[in-house]
Amino acid sequence: MKLSPKSCLIQLAMILRNNKSIALSIWLIKMVANISLSIWAACRSLKLAFRIKPKYSLITILGLFVVAECLIKDLEHIRLLTSIYANIGLGFIILLVPCLFVITLIKNKNGRKLQSGRK
Repeated sequence: MKLSPKSCLIQLAMILRNNKSIALSIWLIKMVANISLSIWAACRSLKLAFRIKPKYSLITILGLFVVAECLIKDLEHIRLLTSIYANIGLGFIILLVPCLFVITLIKNKNGRKLQSGRK
């Protein structure tokens, strides 16, 4: 049975469409995994820092995701959120190291005073 050029093109289009759906499925799995890991890290850090049960922090975080999804309407909102998030992240990184340094200095001075007072 000999294939005509039209049938070859149709088969090629079907293969390309199937490859697109496979690639899209792989990308979706990757995105869901990244989001799940981020949510898990946030719940875990809230549990360690504030002793909040993961059940309640997970419900709160998922609620915030739903609210954020409802508020984002178009690409301009996404760009605005990205710029705000980038500025907050940069400020956090710039301020975190000096604040931790000052806190450790204060704790070390208090610890030395307590040790010297005991002797």
